[in-house]
Amino acid sequence: MWVRIVLRLVGWLLGCAGILTTPGALAQWRIGRWSDCFSWKEDTSPTVRKTGTLTQLSVDYTVPRESGLIFGYRGRLDGGWVDYEGSTRFPPIQPVTGTTLHAGTVQEARMRWRVQVGTRLPFPVHENAHLTRP
Repeated sequence: MWVRIVLRLVGWLLGCAGILTTPGALAQWRIGRWSDCFSWKEDTSPTVRKTGTLTQLSVDYTVPRESGLIFGYRGRLDGGWVDYEGSTRFPPIQPVTGTTLHAGTVQEARMRWRVQVGTRLPFPVHENAHLTRP
């Protein structure tokens, strides 16, 4: 129970931190939080069903450079409590219910080559990086 409270509190704090930072001051940083209702159902006998809320916290960083070789990082933590209704896997098959913690992580190192955009493009480039074709 306390893990759920801590995860929600951390997500709320990261969300507030993202709102309070100005976009121009820390443009190379991106902090995010995402929640989704998880639902999984298998058409077996007896029916297997998993439901719950999964939350994702992510941090992205890109080295601030105008052009050339650019390095970055993306980290993500996923987790949440899921209720399970189903059965044992092997005979004797018996109904089972429970709650389990689903957790995962993704850690990425990124490398890009950024080209300075000039006036030689075959279509105009407008402010806010919106590209439109004639």
